[in-house]
Amino acid sequence: GLISHDNPPDLPRAMALVEAALDQAPGRPEFLDTRGTIHMKMGRHRKASIDLEAALPQMPDREKPDILNRLAEIYEALKMHEIADGFRDQARKLLGR
Repeated sequence: GLISHDNPPDLPRAMALVEAALDQAPGRPEFLDTRGTIHMKMGRHRKASIDLEAALPQMPDREKPDILNRLAEIYEALKMHEIADGFRDQARKLLGR
């Protein structure tokens, strides 16, 4: 992905790249997922939740548990524990646990 290669990752550069990609392909779930993850890493939890929740229904089932767990982490950071628990439960169900 755009953000995994540098250590530490260059989040502003990654954001610029994914914004350019979204300009070319608005609403593309892979790009929304990436942008949401970058927002999350930058501490922009509300923006992250918007992107990840928009990407979630369009993503392949195999990727949904990971997104659901990131959403749970975001809502924990926002002190919205019941919503976080709901996302965690959905992830567990998809993983068959």
